[in-house]
Amino acid sequence: MRVSWRSELPMWLLIGAQFLLAAGSWPDSPDRVPTRWALDGNVDGYGDRFQGLLLLPLVSLGLYLALLFAPQVGPRRENYPHFAGSYTLLRFAVLAVMTAMYGMIQLAMRGYPVPVTRVIPLSIGALFLVIGSQMGRLRPNWFGGARSPWTLSSELSWYRTNRLAGWLLIAAGAMLLLAGLLGSALLMVATVAATVLGALGLIGYSYRVWEADPNKNGADPI
Repeated sequence: MRVSWRSELPMWLLIGAQFLLAAGSWPDSPDRVPTRWALDGNVDGYGDRFQGLLLLPLVSLGLYLALLFAPQVGPRRENYPHFAGSYTLLRFAVLAVMTAMYGMIQLAMRGYPVPVTRVIPLSIGALFLVIGSQMGRLRPNWFGGARSPWTLSSELSWYRTNRLAGWLLIAAGAMLLLAGLLGSALLMVATVAATVLGALGLIGYSYRVWEADPNKNGADPI
């Protein structure tokens, strides 16, 4: 899969913004930087300067590089060019959410009140909507999408499971957006729990589709 600087530039800007904020705030930052919030929105965890200011930018950079080079080394890499636009959008969305989380740390460190019960579900909800909207466009690969032994050995199972996963993520994203607008931590937790259960259900669904697919590859992968 070819990489274009035009498609990568927005991601470079997001990562660069994190490092610039870290460098600019380092001299005047406190010794204890907020790094974790409770469900009620209050800070319940602190880290040193490295943890608070550099850890998330470094994780963002590492994740960017991992996702950038994964299509070059993974099995089924010949499929990536067929959904390159979706893959780029998904990578950008993940980095955008991580940058938003880093912005929360920067604001909290400066003493500004951060509406965590709104920002986090709104950010994750938007991410779920983006991911869900692209799931049906993904082709079989080993790094993205709803992957199970059965989706990886049946084209039919892959496409049906990923389409269903996309709709589930869109529904979960909409609920998280509602939780963010209402500032309801309870609704956020309930949505996340339902999403986890839905993911478990998808595993069973992928097997049922695989079982009925006359063109599946090989025997039962269990």
